[in-house]
Amino acid sequence: MTKVKLLRVVLWMMLIIPFKSNAQERWIERSNYGFLTTSRYCYGVKFGPSFNQFSQPGSFIGFNVGIFTKYKVSDVFSPRVELLYSTQGGARNDYTKTYADGDPINPTTSVTSITNLNPYVTFNSIEIPLLAEFSFPEMAGLAIQPKMIVGGSFSRAISIVETKTQRYNYSNGNSVDVGYAREDVSAVYSPNQISAIGGLGLQFATPRRTFNLELRYRQGLTQLNNYVNSSSGIGGKLYSSSLIFNVEITFRKEKSISSYSSPKARR
Repeated sequence: MTKVKLLRVVLWMMLIIPFKSNAQERWIERSNYGFLTTSRYCYGVKFGPSFNQFSQPGSFIGFNVGIFTKYKVSDVFSPRVELLYSTQGGARNDYTKTYADGDPINPTTSVTSITNLNPYVTFNSIEIPLLAEFSFPEMAGLAIQPKMIVGGSFSRAISIVETKTQRYNYSNGNSVDVGYAREDVSAVYSPNQISAIGGLGLQFATPRRTFNLELRYRQGLTQLNNYVNSSSGIGGKLYSSSLIFNVEITFRKEKSISSYSSPKARR
């Protein structure tokens, strides 16, 4: 299956399935507001900051935003799929590029080297997490419920940019710093990445929708550096990771069928 076909399948799951639920796909659950009949499917939006780093010191603050859908199999288990725009990456070590030839016209003021200070690399990515959400059956229906999340994701970088301070070193001994210089470094890194994900969350239920606060850790499993053996200061194996905090808003259709009787009594 090509990447385009896979993306079409994921989009179909996220945008079409939630609207295909019927009466046989309803779920009766107890809550603080009485017994509710809800769709097994729900969908929503999510957003939040992330703290990103490579497998070396240094991190930067990014973000992720997107949509999700999930299917309630039981009070314990709900699989879910997400479509996110996320920033990944991390800081790099300082490195210097040397220019031996110089400028033959102005040899005393030519640039001999450029030192890149405090560089960090941002992967602007489309990410597709496939996850399993677990809850505690004895807490089903409570207004506040803890959740556990495990799974993995595939991401594809649509651009890879290095931001740094560039120090231009001249042959006469002078130097000039240029801050926040940006460079497209897509050739240096692999755009595709597979990651493992684990997290914890708290769900806050209301009669019309639910809110989730989630803390998630993502560990990249793909080696990203295309120049592992480079001697220019950009070598070495790189794996990315992220600590992500998300706010989720879930939209679902539900109707109160009783405030005092159980589903069995209704039958």
